[in-house]
Parts: sequence; structure tokens; C-alpha cells
Amino acid sequence: MNSTGHNIEDLNPVSPSIDNTSQIPDLDNISYTGDSDVGNVQQIVFSASKTEISTGPIPHPDLLKGYNDVIPNGAERIMRMAEKEQENRFLERKEIRETNKKIAFDKLEYLRRGQLMGFGLALIMLGLATLFVFTGHEGIAYMVFSVGAVSLVGLFLQVFISPKSKQKTD
Repeated sequence: MNSTGHNIEDLNPVSPSIDNTSQIPDLDNISYTGDSDVGNVQQIVFSASKTEISTGPIPHPDLLKGYNDVIPNGAERIMRMAEKEQENRFLERKEIRETNKKIAFDKLEYLRRGQLMGFGLALIMLGLATLFVFTGHEGIAYMVFSVGAVSLVGLFLQVFISPKSKQKTD
């Protein structure tokens, strides 16, 4: 008999509604009804599961022992596979670094070549302006020199101001 005066065998457990089978009901919240209908007995079944999560290329040592039981030298093969994967990952990262380095050097070479061409063009424009001054064509000399100077200033402004403003907007 329990504290209410009923035999426990005569009581039908009423469990809170369980939507998901993975939820275990709280045993403190189970109430018993005093119905004497013994044929309508509900059975509470509890199940438990254990999940082990392993990250990385190498499984848990207990699992490696199990692979040795299933596959001859299974653990050795898994370790070799993990070592090869690690080596390939290092090689891939090295190739990416080398590629990025080559791209950076190519960009620097491109800029250096542009600066040399700009300097050569500026010298040609200055030489033409000087030639026009000495031949008596000061107006043409002023125009050639002005166009060359404005072009160079524009290029420098584009090169030095534009990347900074692009970085601020990114």
C-alpha cells in the first residue's frame, strides 16, 4: 500500500505527454490514478543512448582497436591515411602561399613598369616642351607641358587616393 491507501499494483501510471522519444519523463511528475482497471496498465519504457563525437582525421583509440579486429592492420591503415591527408593539406597551403606571393610580386612588377613608362613619358613631354620653347613656339610648349603635368598629377592621384578609398568602403 502507498500513502493514499491504494495498492501500487492496482494503480495505473499516467505519464506526462511525451512528444519526442528521446525525452525522458521526469519520474517525480508521474501521478497514479486510483482506477482499479488492472487490464489497462501502461508500461513506461526508458531508453538511453550514448554518442561519442570525434573531430579530426584520427578516431578515438578504442575505435582504432575495433578497426584492427575487423580489418587486418586497420589502425595502421587509418593512421597512414591521416598522415597522408595532413601532408597533402600542408602542401596545398604551401602552394596557396607561393601563388599569393607570385601574384603580389607580379602586381609590384606591373606598378614598377607603369612608373617607368610614366617617367619616360614625362621626360619626353618635358623635352618636347623645351624644344618648342627654343623654336619660338611658347604657346605650344605651355600646352604640351600643361597636358603632361596634369596627366601625371591625375595618374598619381588615381594611384595613391583610389586604393585608400576602396579599402575604406570594403
